Amino acid sequence: MKNIVHLILALLFYFSVPAQSTDSLKTITGKVVSVQSGNLLTVQDGKAKYLIKIAGIYVPSFSFRKESTESLSKIAKNKDVLLKVLRIEKIENKEVFVAQASILKKDIALEQISLGMALISSELK
Repeated sequence: MKNIVHLILALLFYFSVPAQSTDSLKTITGKVVSVQSGNLLTVQDGKAKYLIKIAGIYVPSFSFRKESTESLSKIAKNKDVLLKVLRIEKIENKEVFVAQASILKKDIALEQISLGMALISSELK
């Protein structure tokens, strides 16, 4: 039953996220060098490092943050990633790029949701 719920949520997410092509601010390709949480990671592109918030997902800090962080690490750490930046936010005086992220054409947000490690963000509801 739990897997069916995750599948339904993943499908809802997939059809809720608008397709991004030329609408993105910037496209970044790089390597994931660290994972801070279940939806926040650092990507290095050459000498530049970017703090990335994965668009469309939310990880409640009070429940399964550690498990979600470990899951994202397994999915993304030390792997090449393609980012389509949707917007830039300031969080604690840091520039954070909110982006759709994919590894080998697999959407990272969708992976986290389907594994039960993230929820659909209210920004998409």
